[in-house]
Amino acid sequence: MHIIDKREEFSTAVKLAAVRRSNGVCECRRLALKGVPGFSPDGCGRRLYEGNIFFDHIVPDAIEGRPSLDNCAVLTKTCMDRKSRLYDRPVTDKARRMRARSLGIKEVRHPMPCGRRSAWKKPVGLYSQAMRR
Repeated sequence: MHIIDKREEFSTAVKLAAVRRSNGVCECRRLALKGVPGFSPDGCGRRLYEGNIFFDHIVPDAIEGRPSLDNCAVLTKTCMDRKSRLYDRPVTDKARRMRARSLGIKEVRHPMPCGRRSAWKKPVGLYSQAMRR
């Protein structure tokens, strides 16, 4: 997996071909057939109408999903948001973490005060013995 920095949008020709292919129905069934979790192979069956048509990369653009007709799905707002929440964000976030790790960049974490990784951690054994006396 490689993360690209520049976003590639679908061309007008690809968008028109995708709308013709969809026959006015949400294509979330294509997501299930491509292995995206959370979608049924039967699809949602919702009709597409003006203002509720969204073109989404099946393989996210951030991890080399090309702007081709095969990688384009015409979705309703509901299905697009669901795919983004359940699939796109976790996959792209993991790819970014893996890329940073391969470059030697460590994630900065601020431990909770008195937590397991905190510098202010109290030695439980000595503290509890002192409290008993």
